[in-house]
Amino acid sequence: MLDLPFPECDCTDSNDHDMRTVYSIISLCVSTLVVCAWSAVHMDIPRDKTFRNTHGARAAWLVTALIFPEYLAAVAITQRVAAGKLVVLARECLPASTPEPPPLWRRIFDNVSGIVERVVGWCKRRRTRAVPITQTNQAIDLLILANEQPLDYNVPGPGRQHPWTLRHGFYASMGGFALAPTAHSPRRTLLSEDVARIMKASPHRLPDISDDDIGDRSKADAVTKALLCFQMVSFCAACAARLLHRPARLPLTLLEISTLSHCLCAMIAYMVWWEKPHDVCQQTLMIIPDDDSDRDTRSLSGKQHLRSPVAVERSRSPELSVAGAMLNHLTTGAEESDIGLIAIFILPVLYGLPHLLGFWQDFPSEAEEICWRIATVAVVSCTLLIALGIAVARRLDRLSEQLQESFGESPLVVLARYLVLSARAVSRMLFALTSALAVLYVLSNAFLVCESFRQLFNLPKGALQDADAPWAKYIPHFS
Repeated sequence: MLDLPFPECDCTDSNDHDMRTVYSIISLCVSTLVVCAWSAVHMDIPRDKTFRNTHGARAAWLVTALIFPEYLAAVAITQRVAAGKLVVLARECLPASTPEPPPLWRRIFDNVSGIVERVVGWCKRRRTRAVPITQTNQAIDLLILANEQPLDYNVPGPGRQHPWTLRHGFYASMGGFALAPTAHSPRRTLLSEDVARIMKASPHRLPDISDDDIGDRSKADAVTKALLCFQMVSFCAACAARLLHRPARLPLTLLEISTLSHCLCAMIAYMVWWEKPHDVCQQTLMIIPDDDSDRDTRSLSGKQHLRSPVAVERSRSPELSVAGAMLNHLTTGAEESDIGLIAIFILPVLYGLPHLLGFWQDFPSEAEEICWRIATVAVVSCTLLIALGIAVARRLDRLSEQLQESFGESPLVVLARYLVLSARAVSRMLFALTSALAVLYVLSNAFLVCESFRQLFNLPKGALQDADAPWAKYIPHFS
């Protein structure tokens, strides 16, 4: 195995076969990061099949997944909310004649329960002898079986054959439907709000496509999903084996700690996007002739579908736009729900928590240890402070508007103007503070990544000693 010329640790009482190399650490972490980023990113359908909209956009989001995985997870949660709203609306506007398939967790639970019941039944048959069943008991058993009905996961209704599932909601949110007067004319990609309008005004216009048809267009199969899961499980098992090593705990490298944080956010994004089709390139075209009498469908604006994993709309507030991408008012659907904003403020906290493990690691110098702790605290707390600052600033803006309306014709005009100007000044200061905190968050995140690679040149004692966990090596993974 190739070994890089980095200085090795002095690990006494260890054989050569119990040692690992710097190259093995780098290869395991980098392969885990690449697999997580490549599998977690679920691109939308490109409007134009150009190099920029396909390969360029994917490369940009891969870099985002590697540098800011928490942002990718927040985008995934936002689109999941938008897709869920379409599913709820479709149950009212698009009744289907066939029941909706059960969700993934219910299918897994039913399969596991069936296996457990068969095992328990086999054990009982092994322990007890068969008892003859009388004709009366047989009749009762048949009556019970006849009255048992399978669980109905959706109320069937006339009109459509295939029910609208969560996969349909994701497919609509990612630009799966397009409008055009003819098959060869320019298309207008529909956003989720456009699809919702069609559901309410002209539900018969939406194509009746099945869940399997959308799934067949996805390029991610069970093997791809299992690959990511095995890679994450293998890496987490390797880290746990070092932390649980006895008689003494083996230290983790900072690169392994940073990779663990990325794995956590990538796993969240991947699980939220589990039902979203992966790398679908073909849209479903809805042909609406120009002379069609359906004005609601023909009057759709056909907004440009943003080439990102989710349609992102920037906030109208100039102060928020200054704070950067983390303060964008994301969503498809964020007008009615702030779940996307809540996610983008909470997920960085989850991303920063694994970095607390670095507090108990050895650093090349005391200054680097202090900087690591400051950066970790900044990553964990900055977004919460930003959320608090934005909430207070918005409240002050609303308060200033109320004061201006209340004292508009009052003799206390001077006092009213003073209060309004004071509230607006404090609001501007808070927005400026949130911008500074956003910059601090980005710099702290960059330092954590750089320091993770910097430590490889001066690893602590015991970092190259391999954990005594042979079971972890048998989990399929890349290294």
